[in-house]
Amino acid sequence: MRHRQTERGYIVRLERGEPLMETLRHFIHANEIQSATLTGLGAVCNSRLGFYDLETRSYVEKSVPEDCELVSLVGNISYFEATPVIHVHATLGTRDFQALAGHLFDTECSVTVELHIDVYQNRIDRKPDDNTGLNLMDL
Repeated sequence: MRHRQTERGYIVRLERGEPLMETLRHFIHANEIQSATLTGLGAVCNSRLGFYDLETRSYVEKSVPEDCELVSLVGNISYFEATPVIHVHATLGTRDFQALAGHLFDTECSVTVELHIDVYQNRIDRKPDDNTGLNLMDL
């Protein structure tokens, strides 16, 4: 991973083979990021997407092993208890120009992943929400 600090946060570029979530967790810890928003694009493989089923209060998962364009990545960084939460959604473009989208559990950089991380000074925490079964931002 390579990065450059900006006036609002960081621009980050993952190297081929780097896992997105593990790399971000290390970066968050090393740079003491309290909260942030994320945007990105690139090319990835070995992705896992999810769709949250409110009725069952669980994620339906889909594995996408093939190389895909990371058409769009949007998300945020907050905390649940002492652990950083990277909440990311992504749209993946397949070789036959189909789009797959959902909650992104993880993915691996296959060519490049370019991220903009806009950092905020105040820490945003999450707390359990009885209506959804999720840990939502406590604002």
